[in-house]
Amino acid sequence: MKIRDLAVTLSLFLPLPAWAQQDISSGKYMYSACKALSEESSDGNAFAKGLCAGIIDTILDFAEVLPGDFRFCTPEDSTLGQAAHIVVSYMDEHPESMDKSFKDLTATALHAAWPCKN
Repeated sequence: MKIRDLAVTLSLFLPLPAWAQQDISSGKYMYSACKALSEESSDGNAFAKGLCAGIIDTILDFAEVLPGDFRFCTPEDSTLGQAAHIVVSYMDEHPESMDKSFKDLTATALHAAWPCKN
């Protein structure tokens, strides 16, 4: 019993795996999943693709009530796939933004693509 107790205690001090240290809220983490989503690919991390879709969809729902720097007007016939494509294209064109919050990055990309006319 003593050896098992020692082993359990020592395991508590081992470093966590690298994936536990990833910032899942960053554009860098979300990029490949959102790219797969925008290309309608079945490849990629299903959790991350669902997270990407959920964040983009939520931001689309609140588009017109976001603060001025983020507010945008979604075209009536737009789709989640189109919005994901816009976000991925924005990340491709602005690689320096990849460390930012994916939520802010998404709102900024959609604001740039679909500004309100008023």
